[in-house]
Amino acid sequence: MPVAAGATGYLKQHAPLGIAGGLLPCLGHSLSTRPSLPTRRVAGTLNPIKEIIFEVCEDEVDGGYNASALGVGIHTEGDTLEELRVNVKEAVDCFFDETMEAPKVIRLHFVRDEVLTR
Repeated sequence: MPVAAGATGYLKQHAPLGIAGGLLPCLGHSLSTRPSLPTRRVAGTLNPIKEIIFEVCEDEVDGGYNASALGVGIHTEGDTLEELRVNVKEAVDCFFDETMEAPKVIRLHFVRDEVLTR
């Protein structure tokens, strides 16, 4: 599976969990510019991504939920799952302006940590 040049060991290991196709945006972009979105090369043409995956975690301190897109700089939160779903859709719409094709599928991947003591 292809990974962006210069990717760290963490990114190389977790790239399959990122954007559909395992491709990551340019890792060397400056903070003042929006990173270009990953694309998949098929038969000599570039196709925009079709799916974006958000990692969702419960906020243990304040309650509610935090969501971060894997491979793309989109982050949001919500007090309830319904509010989070609305905020994720809104954040994706804000990130993808009218010059870019937004992904058709938004996947929420829920992560739950559990600590056991003996």
